[in-house]
Amino acid sequence: MKKQAQAAVNDALASPELKKRISFVALGLLIFSAGGHVPLPGINNDALQNLFNSGGVLGLLDLFSGGSLKRFSIFALGIMPYINASIMMQVMTFCFPALEEIQKERGMEGRILIGKWTKYLTIFIAFIQSYSFLALFKAQKILVRENPLDLFVIMITLVAGTSFLMWLGDEMTERGIGNGVSLLIFAGIVMSLPTALAQQFKIAQQNVAQVGPFLLFGIFVLLMIGVIVYMQLAERRIPIRYSTRTVGQRVIGGQVSYLPVRVDIAGVIPIIFAISALLIPQTIANFLPQDHPFAISIGQFLSNWGYYATLAILTFFFTFLYSSISFKPEDIAKNLKKGGGFIPGIRPGKQTQEYIQQIQEKITFLGGVWLALIAVLPILIANAAGVSSFAIGGTGLLIVVGVSLDTMRQLEAHVVSRQYKGFMKTR
Repeated sequence: MKKQAQAAVNDALASPELKKRISFVALGLLIFSAGGHVPLPGINNDALQNLFNSGGVLGLLDLFSGGSLKRFSIFALGIMPYINASIMMQVMTFCFPALEEIQKERGMEGRILIGKWTKYLTIFIAFIQSYSFLALFKAQKILVRENPLDLFVIMITLVAGTSFLMWLGDEMTERGIGNGVSLLIFAGIVMSLPTALAQQFKIAQQNVAQVGPFLLFGIFVLLMIGVIVYMQLAERRIPIRYSTRTVGQRVIGGQVSYLPVRVDIAGVIPIIFAISALLIPQTIANFLPQDHPFAISIGQFLSNWGYYATLAILTFFFTFLYSSISFKPEDIAKNLKKGGGFIPGIRPGKQTQEYIQQIQEKITFLGGVWLALIAVLPILIANAAGVSSFAIGGTGLLIVVGVSLDTMRQLEAHVVSRQYKGFMKTR
């Protein structure tokens, strides 16, 4: 795999088109990094740092924004409102047949329409989140300016920052390599690592006893990366055969193929959706006084084991939900029957659908357990080792590894496409 990646990079550097695409991605990431250091006015930075040093869900949100939320910059909300809106639209498309019909029947026009609605929903979510953060900062005595006009300007700026990142992600997807939105999340996580490492080294210098646990946690992270790569590539291959037929004097068909069913079919989406669901009660609590019983109970819930258990359960549940949305055995069985394909030993049609569905349920169960563990286990081990400031967590590792693998696949696809075009020109 290492040789393939190196060969892909060398071929990419030899192609002017790929150089241009890679340069555009680098420029987009540079803009994202620079905008994350443009702070908004009216904030008590010392009080803001103390709030984030207390840990909790805010630390994870700050991780996705590349530290922009902790600095409360113009990109403080990051690209997460768009991610949440996309997941919500996928769920609504599954729940409402009218939306599913628009997406399927209208083709490209339908997908463009769904994309527009997703962006409108992103703006709405960004307004809600910006108001929620301002309500939280006001309750924590972090806001220096509480004038309604100043608060409105801050909200508009935060929403504009998210809108710009949404546009930038689309441009990076179209003109660059890989998925632009995923690359922005990837960049946010990677950019937060130097600060987290520096903070942990500082703690280790002040307390020598922390050196051992930190090194052990580093070894655990390396092992976790290897396991994540393995699980990302793991799949169950269902053999597929195609019946032969004679057209004139030619025999068509008879090929042997397979249907891949990935173990990690949902990727990081269930974890993100679970975290978003857990943010709902915290968002409601932000609008209440600190001494309100509901706000107190939510604060206690987020700081005990119940939070991690709920996160694992929700991740497991959303894994099944997303798998049922993205992988439909009924459609696969119909397409196989139309194309003359069949699973050896299984009748086409209903039996094929049931067979694929049984395999899907078993694989999804394994994937759900895996994602639930990756969501909570690294955080618990980090807390036990006393390195909670190194907050990349399993979710961050899963995103970094997944985006890296996906980008390398797309890079190799561009290289193969360029070689194929060159071969066709020589003929």
